[in-house]
Amino acid sequence: MVNRTPARQAGVARWRGGGGLPFDFDGPKLSAAHVRRGRVVSAILGGKAVLGDVAFSGRLGAVAAFGETLVLTAPVEGEFTVPVAGRPVTRLTFNGDLEPWDRVDGDRVAYLEVDGHGRTDCLFVGDPLEWYLERFATYRRLMEARLGGPRPDAEAVQWAMAQTRSRGDLAPSAEHERLLRLIHLADLVVPDRRDDPEA
Repeated sequence: MVNRTPARQAGVARWRGGGGLPFDFDGPKLSAAHVRRGRVVSAILGGKAVLGDVAFSGRLGAVAAFGETLVLTAPVEGEFTVPVAGRPVTRLTFNGDLEPWDRVDGDRVAYLEVDGHGRTDCLFVGDPLEWYLERFATYRRLMEARLGGPRPDAEAVQWAMAQTRSRGDLAPSAEHERLLRLIHLADLVVPDRRDDPEA
């Protein structure tokens, strides 16, 4: 569903063969839902969207069902509304920590991008998914291997980038920017690192 207007739109999306999905979201935005037997099993929630029985109060979020577990993720903070049904909610941070998540009120689940122990990758409603955690650990290992050792110092790279730019030499500057992005990504995922910005 695409809302091409600047105003919030609401209605019911209907499809051939019967069935309909109530929607309500800001524009101009895109939202999408996979519906099975009248229930939303996965959704992209753009523009503070409400799609059927799922919603996200931020500008963009995603919900996906894998068996009895829901995975909630977003690049911004907000509040998900999903069928929690008494299941435990667990948070996975970018540095690999799994922790119980108590910011739940009925079917409303707060999603904080950064909170105390790090930056949020996703929330599990139900049991954490082993395959998801295995892929997450593999990604961390690959990022560490890509950086190699010793770890480049971000401040030194920024200084070198400023020097090459001041001389008008843009080719090394582009390489420095790529390295800075890589350092930042690795900082988010290396084991045993606390990525609280206040730390």
